[in-house]
Amino acid sequence: MGIMDRFMKKKPTPPPVQPVAKVVPEKAKENEAPTKKVNTETSATPVASASSAEMAYRVIVKPLVTEKSALLQSQNHYTFVVANWVSKLQVKEAVKALYGVTPIAVNLVNVQGRRLRFGKSAGQRSDFKKAIITLPPGQSITIHQGV
Repeated sequence: MGIMDRFMKKKPTPPPVQPVAKVVPEKAKENEAPTKKVNTETSATPVASASSAEMAYRVIVKPLVTEKSALLQSQNHYTFVVANWVSKLQVKEAVKALYGVTPIAVNLVNVQGRRLRFGKSAGQRSDFKKAIITLPPGQSITIHQGV
């Protein structure tokens, strides 16, 4: 694996050889023990079959409680830390599943981690995605419950 291997022409590989099925006499089949049938449909469960509440807990990581988010709550805007892979529609469905409120709008913000120093060594905080959710007038969410 040298540098020049990238520029050299590669030799074509022959197609894979198909295995040939053996013909077994009927007498040999009678001596074999009966085999159990395995149900392949139930052995692998798809991820999409997870309930909406379980998926909602994967989408919304935690509420973001800061001074700025406390001021936004008076204007019916609520802030959450969400998973990095989610979309606006997934956040909207998760809020509806967890809190029973349908948001008017969902805004997503990718927040870059800040650079830190610990003496001579440098580091960086983790990046995260923030969701700002706008609720209709007259509806609210109790985020501080159990704090």
